[in-house]
Amino acid sequence: MHLDPVLQPITDTQSVDEIRQTFSSVVTRSTGAALSVVKREGWVAVPVESAHHLDDDDQIRLLRAVQAVKTRRVRALMLENLGDFPPAFDIQSSLAGIAAFNWECGHFNVALGGDDAMWIVACTTDDFYVIAGPAQFVTICVGGDIREAFDAFRAFATAPEWSKSLRAVLVSTLNSTEVEFANASAGTSVEIGRPL
Repeated sequence: MHLDPVLQPITDTQSVDEIRQTFSSVVTRSTGAALSVVKREGWVAVPVESAHHLDDDDQIRLLRAVQAVKTRRVRALMLENLGDFPPAFDIQSSLAGIAAFNWECGHFNVALGGDDAMWIVACTTDDFYVIAGPAQFVTICVGGDIREAFDAFRAFATAPEWSKSLRAVLVSTLNSTEVEFANASAGTSVEIGRPL
């Protein structure tokens, strides 16, 4: 692992446990299971196509959203056990910090969020990530129009080149965010995506 001053591993048990407790109040993923996101009042959740988590434009939009909601510190928490790989990271709220996170963690199931988990970006190894949080935050992350983001994911999810099983996972992800999460009451956990 390449260490960068803008991306610091967090390995001490107390700090990792605190981050895990904060993040688990809104996002979890167990081995072989779908992502679960707990809806908070005023939250929306939108899936975004991604082969390697955040491309350059995604990173810029995420930084703008982080700045707009005045997040002082960004944290990353692994949503899977990776042995000796750090379970959490402290990420500088900068383009360099987000890029370093993407480089180190782009192949893992991992959640990004602020210290208070008032927004979450849940990155998966299933060719998508999910942005969940206040509409202002999500709108900035998706580039300005939540409806267009759902439409783009719909086109991605229903593409004919996908296997039947992967298409089912992607369409389930779309339905669980666009319909189930949107209609859920605050405090409800919504399963997003299904295991292959």
